[in-house]
Amino acid sequence: MALLPSTMDVGGVGPLPMAPSLDDTMGAFLVGAFIGTLLQGVGFHQTYRYFRLYPGDSAYLKLWVIMLLFMELVNTALVMHTCYFYLVTNYFNPLVLLGGPVWSLKLLPVPASLSAVITQAFFARRIYLVNRKLRPVAVLAVLLMLAFCGCFVALTCIGWNKPTMAEFLDLSWLASTASGLIMAADLMMTVVLIWFLRHNRTGVTRTDSLLDVLILYAVSSGLLICIFNVLNVVSSLLWPDNMIFTAFCFILTKLYSNTFLVS
Repeated sequence: MALLPSTMDVGGVGPLPMAPSLDDTMGAFLVGAFIGTLLQGVGFHQTYRYFRLYPGDSAYLKLWVIMLLFMELVNTALVMHTCYFYLVTNYFNPLVLLGGPVWSLKLLPVPASLSAVITQAFFARRIYLVNRKLRPVAVLAVLLMLAFCGCFVALTCIGWNKPTMAEFLDLSWLASTASGLIMAADLMMTVVLIWFLRHNRTGVTRTDSLLDVLILYAVSSGLLICIFNVLNVVSSLLWPDNMIFTAFCFILTKLYSNTFLVS
C-alpha cells in the first residue's frame, strides 16, 4: 500500500493529492468479502436443510448450529460495515486508510476465531467419543484451538489503540501464527479420523462403501481448508503491509462453518 500520496495536476484547479492504490488493501478485502458472503449463503441453505431434515437431533447439537450461525452473521456484518466505511462513506477519501482502522475491522478477528473454534470443537468432540485411545489427540487439538483463538483476541486487543493502519497491519504475524496453530489441529484431526475409519472396516460391501465416502469427505474438506490456511500464512508473511491475507481469513471462516454443517 502506498503510504505517501503523490500529486496530480487538474487544469485550473492546481495540484491535488493522488489517492493510494486500493488493489492490495480494500480491493483484496472486498474480493474476500464477495466470496465469503457467497459461502455464507451456502451456510444458510445448509442450516435450513439441517433443521428440516433432522428435527429429532438433540437440543445441544441444534444450539451448536445456532451459535455458529450467529457468529457467522456477526462476522459478515462486521465485514460489510468495514467495506461500507472505506468504500462508500469515504469513497472520495481513500487517504482514510492512512489513519487508524475502523472499529469493525479491529473487532473482526474475535467472531472469526470463535466460528472456527465452534466448528473444530465439534470434530474434536467426535474424536474424543469414538475411541478412548484417541482422547489425548482431541485434547491437544482443543489446546491448539484455544491458542489460535487467543492469537486473534490478542490481535484485536493490541490493535485496538493502534493510530494507523500500517501499525495495525504490523500485527499480521499474529494472524499467520493463529493460522499455523489451527492448521496443525486440522491436519491432526483429519489424519486421526481417516485412520479410525480405515481400521473399522467390517468386510461388508455396503458398510465399507460408506466408510470410503466418509474418508473421501474427510480428505477433501481437510485438504481444502489446509490449502487456504497455507495461502493465508504465506500471504501474511510475504506481504505483511497489505490486506491480502484478510481475504483468505474471511473465506476460511466460512469454509469451516460449511464443513461443519455438511457433517
